[in-house]
Amino acid sequence: MSKFGNYLWKILILICLLGMGTLDMQAGKDKDVAYLREKVTEQLLDMPISDKQIRTIVETVRPDGTWPGIDYVDVSRTAFQHVRHLNNLVQLAT
Repeated sequence: MSKFGNYLWKILILICLLGMGTLDMQAGKDKDVAYLREKVTEQLLDMPISDKQIRTIVETVRPDGTWPGIDYVDVSRTAFQHVRHLNNLVQLAT
């Protein structure tokens, strides 16, 4: 085999090994994401919720599914209020 052919085989093997390493890293990332998802879900489901809060949320929701006092138009990072909407939904779901 020529030196050039030998060189090509080495490059091919290197590419395969790098690809395998990338797959292992992706599997590790998937496990990390699954772990984080599990912990966040546990934390959300363990939130203390009172009947009074639920009653207020149900009574104040508008027909279009929005709540008063939340600016749904402004999505800037400093004024992003959609987390309040999400919190209302989480409380209703639990």
